[in-house]
Amino acid sequence: MNSDRKFFISLPIRGRVAFGICCLENALIHFGYSLKEWEVVLKQLWQFTELERNLDTWLYSTAEYLPDSVLDKRPFNDKDCEYVTVELDALLAELYGKANPCIGKFIDTIFMIGTTHMYETIMNGGERSLQYILDLIQLMYSAQIPLPDYWIFQRVMGGDSWGKIFTRQDVH
Repeated sequence: MNSDRKFFISLPIRGRVAFGICCLENALIHFGYSLKEWEVVLKQLWQFTELERNLDTWLYSTAEYLPDSVLDKRPFNDKDCEYVTVELDALLAELYGKANPCIGKFIDTIFMIGTTHMYETIMNGGERSLQYILDLIQLMYSAQIPLPDYWIFQRVMGGDSWGKIFTRQDVH
């Protein structure tokens, strides 16, 4: 775990989010789900690495995609959704309803990695988001899910502590 920590302390936030999403993709495959079926969720999450500005829009829109928001028992009209439609809410509810509970933990943790430092200066290597990465790695180990190859994330190093902009294809 020490070598994991050393690597991730130098990885910018966008790279950390991408690593988390790649972990989610591996988990989906591990549990027998189709990435195509989960494309709506994955596409929303990957937007984080592609946005130069307006990450707060990603925060608010992605919050509506989170399992707890979607599986909230209130009627859709009472949820005050700005980004998720009633049809999308129903689709997400179906996906989350049949998913291994581990999948929801991955999605929530990716969200936390992306938002933990959103309104602050990142100091000490982004210790709080680093802890979420280490939690993801532990979740991967405990579920016996293969980790993504670390070396591919070296491609997205650079920029400031948030990192440079890139797409999913840059790490696949």
